[in-house]
Amino acid sequence: MDSLFAALGAFAALASFLLALVIFLYRHMERHMEQRISLMERHNRHIERHMEQCIKEIKEDLTKEQERVTEVRERVAKLEERIWGWESGGKSEWHHSGESEKHWIERIADNAVRISYDDATSELIFERYNTATGAWEESLKKNLPLKNDTTNSDFRIRDTDNAVDLFRLKKNTVVIVVPFTPSDCINLTGLSAASTGVKFISVVKAKVDARCLRAIRLRASWTASNTDSVTEVRAVGSVTGTIVSVSGNTGTNVEATGTDFSDGELVHVEVAVTTASATTTATTDLVYAIVEFIYMV
Repeated sequence: MDSLFAALGAFAALASFLLALVIFLYRHMERHMEQRISLMERHNRHIERHMEQCIKEIKEDLTKEQERVTEVRERVAKLEERIWGWESGGKSEWHHSGESEKHWIERIADNAVRISYDDATSELIFERYNTATGAWEESLKKNLPLKNDTTNSDFRIRDTDNAVDLFRLKKNTVVIVVPFTPSDCINLTGLSAASTGVKFISVVKAKVDARCLRAIRLRASWTASNTDSVTEVRAVGSVTGTIVSVSGNTGTNVEATGTDFSDGELVHVEVAVTTASATTTATTDLVYAIVEFIYMV
């Protein structure tokens, strides 16, 4: 009986030790997970502040360009007033002809004038009303294409007679790159390369704002324990699927750019093995992966 009780005592002590060990390991893992979650939250807040600042700068640039266009319009209006000397007591009317796509402003008064713009010929025409003949007489004609120039991808007001741009705003000259670095895509080691398939999916995701977004670029570095495996790093959208990817046995700062994406979708990073190694203990390690959103205005 004494030996039985001694054995039961030893078993109880061992069980108590194992229970204490399990509780210790659980609390340690819980603290570790809390620290990682806190780090991810801080990183996300930093990315949100950076993106808000970039969007603010884009809006400010657009506001400045709108102010410049408004200023040009005001200067043209003042120039017209100085040229024609319109009287304050007169009357102006706006007319539109749907057949010829011609628009004009008509001044009804003594020495009346009419300013028109013809969409078909891109001509700005100044006319004066001859009271003696009862007819409009052309005084000045300028070729001023006011539409978007699709060839040069810009907006311009051009005096073709003198070959001078009176105003020009070129598109896609301001490039803004917003980096997105998932905090869980750094120094991932020990991913099995002995079989094919997805080995890692990032928890952290970025939402696509397609306004002015021209492309999404992926850059990554990875290593492999054996030379016969192929690893692929992907930027994947919740709607589009794989947007862009890079692959190889190993890679250092390898990048690629994709232009297919959907507004509002969530983008995450995946690591997959597309060609398995013949060695059962083969592994692949992700050094880092970063996704860059390229905006152009």
